[in-house]
Amino acid sequence: MKNQKGFSLVELLVVVIILAIIAAIAIPSLLASRRAANESAAVSSMRSFHSANMTYQAMENPNSFAPTAGDLSTKKLIDSSFAAAIDNGTPLKSSYVWDYTFASTTPQNYTLTALQPTGANNFQDSYFLNQEGVIRYTEHDATTGAAAAPTASSPSIP
Repeated sequence: MKNQKGFSLVELLVVVIILAIIAAIAIPSLLASRRAANESAAVSSMRSFHSANMTYQAMENPNSFAPTAGDLSTKKLIDSSFAAAIDNGTPLKSSYVWDYTFASTTPQNYTLTALQPTGANNFQDSYFLNQEGVIRYTEHDATTGAAAAPTASSPSIP
């Protein structure tokens, strides 16, 4: 027999098993950090949206919030892709579905919600903001991953 060089099947299987164990350990923390990043981005976007709406109110009329997110984008107060995600209800920003409601009643008010996409089991919390500027949330269900829609009576972010 000639002297053959290379790895045996057993050695290759050991390497594959070691890589699988490392992946099994790393993937859950990768998913958890992605979820935390999405939640952080959603909260940050809500803070920016509130600041933009308050600036809009000061610029346009002391008693008028922006009727649509596109109005904030037109005034260069928020990013156009964020405004499009809000106005279209598409999960573009931080994988949340955004909804903005403006009420022209006296006194004027608005609500902005960031909800998980329907049927998503991504274990992200959902968020709520109104003209008061307090961001509220509902936690996801630990078994299904779904989060109920938050309201003005939901707990605020600590």
